[in-house]
Amino acid sequence: MTKPLPPPLLPPEAPFYSRDWRPRSELLDTVVPLLYYFLSAAACADSAWGMLMCAEWGVRGGTMPADLYEKFVRQLRPDPNDAEMSDNTMWVWRCFEPRAVHEGLRFRGLFCMRHCGFAGLNLGFAQSPSWDPFYFVDRTVMTLFLASACLVYLNNGLLPAAVIVFFFASLRSRVQGKGQAVLRAMFRTLGDAAQEDGMELTEAEKAQATSTGTARHSEAWKKSILAAKAKSLKRQNTRSFSQEAAGASDMTA
Repeated sequence: MTKPLPPPLLPPEAPFYSRDWRPRSELLDTVVPLLYYFLSAAACADSAWGMLMCAEWGVRGGTMPADLYEKFVRQLRPDPNDAEMSDNTMWVWRCFEPRAVHEGLRFRGLFCMRHCGFAGLNLGFAQSPSWDPFYFVDRTVMTLFLASACLVYLNNGLLPAAVIVFFFASLRSRVQGKGQAVLRAMFRTLGDAAQEDGMELTEAEKAQATSTGTARHSEAWKKSILAAKAKSLKRQNTRSFSQEAAGASDMTA
């Protein structure tokens, strides 16, 4: 940890754009160092937990046979209402993260369940899958940015800290707008497969699929599920009709 070393305060008549300028506030000079240590420690804890989870997946994830991998992953689904699945989720503190809370999980605080732009603060406590290091990447990065802003504010003043906050906001906005491309492509592929092969997903997967992307994409997903059900029902009816026809033919013979 780098100890903040705030320079002496400038005279009251100094303009705010002066080098090392910061407000003359004992409260800020007391709270900001505590925030710096808190955010730095949170980033350390999240990155360490992420490394542990990556090690778990690297060592144990590859031992599962390929034909059982889908069942293996489904055993990890986050379901706080299932006693056997309760360890798959954990309560975590979230701070200005760009992504919404995982569909179906509980939260306490100011969270946005859909894309709300920068207005969605995502500040509070929420449940997340405990086994997935991805859910801790955003918080690690965000807390590192905020800790850096606190340190630079103390050592170099308000304007350099504002530069870091600006790029923090830019990154957050970029992740909100562009960071879901892979996820949307994955669910579009699953939607196409459902429409073509009659594949049925779980309710949690459908909820997650309809919560990512625009309303147009959500509507397309619902239509693909309905088409898959209709196609599956048609196949069942055709199979039943063929079996009945075959039975009638045997009786005639």
